[in-house]
Amino acid sequence: VLWQLWADLALLERVPPGAFRPPPAVESAVIQVVFRARPRVTVEDPARFGQVVKAAFAQRRKTLWNALRGTFPGDAVGRALRLAAVDGGRRAESLDLEEFARIARFLGGPEAA
Repeated sequence: VLWQLWADLALLERVPPGAFRPPPAVESAVIQVVFRARPRVTVEDPARFGQVVKAAFAQRRKTLWNALRGTFPGDAVGRALRLAAVDGGRRAESLDLEEFARIARFLGGPEAA
């Protein structure tokens, strides 16, 4: 998500574990990264945006509500999700960049007070 804000990404090739010695327990890929002149969506506070994205993905299978509460106060999370019109029962991988930007804006902007 953080890369998608500033770059266009394309999967060029998958690399099987057998291409490495010793073979890793994961699959690898070659990607193309083309940086953009401007971010894909407007982000008021890039540091807070990054904090929201990292918190949302920090623990697998957690809902947004539970994941964000580990970093931000619960009342602020509830208010931000409501103002951003994002269901707190969703998981991070289901959000788009604009939804992350709205959550970040409402977690720290004057609307959050």
